[in-house]
Amino acid sequence: MESPYFNLSKKVKFNLGVTLISVISLIVPLTFCIASDAAALVPTWGDASLIPGITQLNVGNFSNMSFHSISCTSSGSCSAGGTYKDANGGTQGFVADQVNGVWTNAEEIPGLGSMHDGAVSVTSVSCASPGNCSAGGSYEFRGNVYGYLVNEVSGTWETAETVGIASLGPTVIDAVSCSSDGNCTAGGSYVAGLLPSNFIMDESNGTWGVPVEVPNLSTLNFGAVGNLVLSCSTAGNCSASSTYTDGSNHVQGYVASERSGVWDGAQEIPGLGVLNSGNELEVASISCASPGNCSAGGNYYSNPIESQAFVVNQVDGTWNSAEIVPGSQQLNAGNSAVLLTLSCSTPGYCSAGGGYTLADGITSEVFVVDEINGTWGNAQEIPGSQSLNTAGYAVMNAISCSSPGNCSAGGDYNIGNPTESFLADEVDGVWGHAIQVPGSLALGVGSGANSLSCSHDNYCAATGNIGNGTGNYFQPFVVSRYAAVPVTPIFPAVQEVSTAKLAATGSNLTLPLGLATALLGLGCLSVLEAQRRRRGA
Repeated sequence: MESPYFNLSKKVKFNLGVTLISVISLIVPLTFCIASDAAALVPTWGDASLIPGITQLNVGNFSNMSFHSISCTSSGSCSAGGTYKDANGGTQGFVADQVNGVWTNAEEIPGLGSMHDGAVSVTSVSCASPGNCSAGGSYEFRGNVYGYLVNEVSGTWETAETVGIASLGPTVIDAVSCSSDGNCTAGGSYVAGLLPSNFIMDESNGTWGVPVEVPNLSTLNFGAVGNLVLSCSTAGNCSASSTYTDGSNHVQGYVASERSGVWDGAQEIPGLGVLNSGNELEVASISCASPGNCSAGGNYYSNPIESQAFVVNQVDGTWNSAEIVPGSQQLNAGNSAVLLTLSCSTPGYCSAGGGYTLADGITSEVFVVDEINGTWGNAQEIPGSQSLNTAGYAVMNAISCSSPGNCSAGGDYNIGNPTESFLADEVDGVWGHAIQVPGSLALGVGSGANSLSCSHDNYCAATGNIGNGTGNYFQPFVVSRYAAVPVTPIFPAVQEVSTAKLAATGSNLTLPLGLATALLGLGCLSVLEAQRRRRGA
């Protein structure tokens, strides 16, 4: 007669076996789920393509995309703008939207064609949400240059309007920044008599206000000014920067900030005058992560022929002293460095880039530098960029950061005339190898990646120009970086094996285990969805 303890022992062993199989059947798909998600969510660049409809507009075969000509607000939702030549050889402006990952046909900027009789530019595009953007630039009419702005509302581009500064003279829009729907800021340059200056203007709830001179700039400036750069983190909280000419005919840099809708006076960038012993400089880029927390950068001349890259930080509303980009002097053996682009994702976390020359004074390479927790690290060459740049000319034109340590950059390199375009990505603080824009050679010969925008870690888009090698033919291209869709998890296979094993034992737990595995499958999908939402996918 069997002992009851023997039967109990068999039951315990069987239950332990079932439990083990159950745990394995649950853990395996969960592990696969997490692993497949992690692998699938590594974004990659797709192939470049021409903007749809542009060849029908650009029959003059000469298009131009500026350095701030694309803006993305979510996955597959971007807007871009540029210029093209019509059948009569005249320059016109266009805009195009990406909706749910698909680019719509380029369209002529409404109303702009009837406003000008000469050249046109599209210098800046900024979007607050999908289908809600502003763009700006300039046009020629009867020998004068005027700025214009055009708004997109709920996916429809409205009629362009001239920036009216009748009392101040002709204008040029240099930059536009939108922080929320209908709340943007624009700025640029104008000429009053013989003296140029910079202006700013705010849009509030969809209505543009009156442009005004940057406060206090007239007391600093005695000559020429530079192009204005600006960035807004929230409505009514922005910073702007440019250059002015002081009373000694030296070019200096200034910054001005808007706080709760009120602009304070322009001030010389602290410490930059000491660095700028060559009395010439350029402010190329500015980015604000939150009100009162911004960074700007450019290049200055340490003597009349040698230039260095600089950065300057604003912390809690106060501008600190400008500094040479750490480590850039060691790279810049040829003494010709420029910082052209800068992006901040959160306060104290920014990235910037540009170019520098080697000791021969001719060969130029690409550098990138990261700021971590408020401190700028050492500039470094982008991995792999030198091996692409066989003819010795490379520069970074654009960078965009979606979160600390996660950025993408683009620019040009030379393989022996003409130039080609490159892209590079930083993931979790590590810069990967620069690559040629995928698919660009299938479109033409000679290209440049001029503008780039990342809406979050898993989505970026870039744009630029591509030619045929002659220098007199260009079409605009777009290219996107996105995360692949995760593959189907292996829940059915695991469930089938587990069920078969239990059926062989005659267990009545087959249905509960199958149900548990199916429920875990749903749970895994929920985990994936939650992860995507946290990442903004």
